[in-house]
Amino acid sequence: MEIKKLFGKDAKSITDVFYFYNHFSAKIFNIYPRKGAILPGSDADIIILNPNSSFEMSAKSHHSRLDTNVYEGRRGKVPV
Repeated sequence: MEIKKLFGKDAKSITDVFYFYNHFSAKIFNIYPRKGAILPGSDADIIILNPNSSFEMSAKSHHSRLDTNVYEGRRGKVPV
């Protein structure tokens, strides 16, 4: 995964990308440090990312009201 291609020249790592989108968004909406930080008293969503993993999309593995998935059978690089 090339971070600079996906998120611009200033992004050095995926950590920078998550920091930018979470930290600064929380500050803009005036909810920092309750959100956008991993600190005592803050509630945070943590993603454990393995960039070497892959997965196959299917209706069984992804929640939907429908019993089909338009991406059925496609392979993805990083499951979230």
